[in-house]
Amino acid sequence: AITENVVTIACETVGANTYYRLNLSGDYSAYTTPITITADTVVQAYATNDGDTSDIIREDFSYVLEPPTISCDGEFVTLTCSVAGTSIYYRLNESGEYSAYTTPIEITADTVVETYSVRGSYTSATIKETCIYVEGISDPVITCDGMHVTITCDTVGATIYYRLNESGSYNVYSTRIAITADTIVEAYG
Repeated sequence: AITENVVTIACETVGANTYYRLNLSGDYSAYTTPITITADTVVQAYATNDGDTSDIIREDFSYVLEPPTISCDGEFVTLTCSVAGTSIYYRLNESGEYSAYTTPIEITADTVVETYSVRGSYTSATIKETCIYVEGISDPVITCDGMHVTITCDTVGATIYYRLNESGSYNVYSTRIAITADTIVEAYG
């Protein structure tokens, strides 16, 4: 049986020892754990029990390359594949040629991402996902009228933090700040 490129061998005879070899070559080895395949593979196997030996069975297994995983964080799309030596290709919004993926893709609107992976002569299925754009938090804007500092942020619902004169911990900004001397104001949202 094969699941996700892992071959398992089972024998219905209780206490039987199972042996296998791959691709019609080499000596048979004792089967103890599932076999991970990384290419199309021929598996031959037989079992022994109390001096009896079964017929040799043969199964041809087709390797299936998994497609990349699409991760969206609102502003960037990351494509990954757990199979070493795999190249990833993508295109956006169902148009244009596929490009080789090398770094996270920045998006500025809801975007349809199509992607597939290639390893040697194997190509995965193409998958498609819509990544929803979520705007990041805008930088705060600091204004001063000479006696008061006001801090605003264009991002609705953002919490603004500030500190004065490059010292101490940051505080949550809630109302304008009175100043009586030259003051350095730092803020982030």
